[in-house]
Amino acid sequence: MTGFLNIDSADSYVTFTIKELGVLMIKGTISGFDGEIYLDDTDIEDSFFDISLTPATVKTGNLKRDEHLRSKDFFYVKNHPTICFKSINVKRVDHVFNIKGTLSMLNVNKEYVIQMVYENGVFKGQFSLNRKHHGLGKKFPTMLIGNSVAIMINCVTNKK
Repeated sequence: MTGFLNIDSADSYVTFTIKELGVLMIKGTISGFDGEIYLDDTDIEDSFFDISLTPATVKTGNLKRDEHLRSKDFFYVKNHPTICFKSINVKRVDHVFNIKGTLSMLNVNKEYVIQMVYENGVFKGQFSLNRKHHGLGKKFPTMLIGNSVAIMINCVTNKK
């Protein structure tokens, strides 16, 4: 399929997990997907992903924690309303896309490679990041909140 894909914001989301106090696993979601995806079947390297998320939508099942995550201590949504990922290059082996790109969060840009599978109009993938590399919750030590955040992506698309 060559062409631009619409992102279905209502059904697309990112889930994350992180350890708290070394043993508890905190799970959450962030929605508010937006951006552009272009796939070129004839030359996959001409494809690109330029997407953003809205961290103000963070939900962990605990309203007080969600409000704290939106504060200066974490996502600081007042000054940083989006998290962006812009691809640098795209490679594909069968149905697996290796998407190298820059993740911009809290004015920090870091490169990641995200492996995504595309089936029935849905991109699914995962990667992990070190929250401290982005200054996320930097005043909280690792013994309170783990450094490694596991990210799972579910991006529903349809052709423009």
